[in-house]
Amino acid sequence: MIIRNTEIKKNSSTSELKSKHTRIYAVIFILITLLSSLYLRFAWNKYQYIASSEAIMLAQSLEALLPHEHIAELSGSAENIEKHGYIMTKHNLERLVETTNPIRFAYLMGEREGRIVFLLDAEPPNSVFWVSLKDVTSKLL
Repeated sequence: MIIRNTEIKKNSSTSELKSKHTRIYAVIFILITLLSSLYLRFAWNKYQYIASSEAIMLAQSLEALLPHEHIAELSGSAENIEKHGYIMTKHNLERLVETTNPIRFAYLMGEREGRIVFLLDAEPPNSVFWVSLKDVTSKLL
């Protein structure tokens, strides 16, 4: 009879030990998952901050390079296509798209008489992505 009692105690102690190990592994797994999630969130926030900072710096640089007097002449109407300022500014935006790898589209929008107006874009008229000024301006209203 003594032998039977010791066998039962051994079996119960090994199952308790397995249960403790399982709990410890579960806690370690949860901690690793939590720390990994925190790191990924930090890395994503850092990436977004850097990307937005680069976009702002690029926009500020572009603002310094574009001729302000030509942009002030633009009204967002189809008659602008013939103006010298429109042609020069469009050419500058086209060169920006050609030379800057991550930039695929460049548009210039402005506010005229309290309305947001599409002034010009860098796409050539034969492009699949080109939209006439009239179409975009009517959609914005």
